[in-house]
Amino acid sequence: KGVLVGTSTMNNVMMPKIAGLVEEMTGLRFRNKRASAFGSHGWSGGAVDRLSTRLQDAGFEMSLSLKAKWRPDQDALKLCREHGREIARQWALAPLPQSTVNTVVKEETSATTTADLGPRMQCSVCQWI
Repeated sequence: KGVLVGTSTMNNVMMPKIAGLVEEMTGLRFRNKRASAFGSHGWSGGAVDRLSTRLQDAGFEMSLSLKAKWRPDQDALKLCREHGREIARQWALAPLPQSTVNTVVKEETSATTTADLGPRMQCSVCQWI
């Protein structure tokens, strides 16, 4: 029920493909999902901060982010693994509440007949309709 998204910093911004992915995710209006940003940087590390902000704008509940300076060495990689394990522990021990919207929608749709709604849009990233 969550995602970890990573990017390196290039000219104080995230990589273009990650920016496109996050833009696509913003349109999906996520609710009751968690996210954490991570990445590497040389000078300022602005991409990880911007990524965190964009994920929060997309509707995710944010967990702590992680930044590694320059090219990660063995110590930095060990820290990254520990961070991933800690995120997994936090998310497992504190599950998000179930959405009450889904139960209401299910009750309403069970009482109605199905109708042909015509063509539907499909997300190019996750294939959701």
